Amino acid sequence: MGRPREFDETNVLERAMQSFWARGYEATSLHDLLLVMGLSKSSFYETFGSKHELFLRSLEHYTATVVRDAGDVLKQEPSGRKAISYVFESILAEARGGGLQRGCMLGNSASELAPHDAEAADLVQKGLKRLDDAFRGAVQRGQKAGEISKKQDARALARFLHSNLIGLRLMAKAGVSQAALKDIMNVTLSTLDR
Repeated sequence: MGRPREFDETNVLERAMQSFWARGYEATSLHDLLLVMGLSKSSFYETFGSKHELFLRSLEHYTATVVRDAGDVLKQEPSGRKAISYVFESILAEARGGGLQRGCMLGNSASELAPHDAEAADLVQKGLKRLDDAFRGAVQRGQKAGEISKKQDARALARFLHSNLIGLRLMAKAGVSQAALKDIMNVTLSTLDR
């Protein structure tokens, strides 16, 4: 019978996700992961199997936590327009705060791994669809309430908003000025006007 685990698996998975999100898959070494997770090599391999398996679990964890939280904002705010504005404004607030600009882990992974890693590509697609669906729900609520134009199909508009959100996060990661980020946000949100 094996020894019981002496660590909280969810906690170490969160730390691994943060590391991958900040650096990307290739730039995060096994040594980096062991340090941030506080695990020995044997515990790491016994629990997660490999760096690749840990990365895939980290992507799932990102969708289950970060994407879920953004989706909850889009679903729970009664005003679809306010919900969408809040999500965009949170990116600007994050950038103003001077914290680590990491972009979107799904977007980062889409460009780094998805072209040559089918498992990562599948998880990225699932995460993106989850947020697309949340945006669509907010757009539909806004259209029904008359606060968002009905000129565009709700699904198409949701996809447009989501892709612009990822682009805004990328621009913030690149260190673009607050003024430029605000311009991007304002033009994007203007597509909601009736």
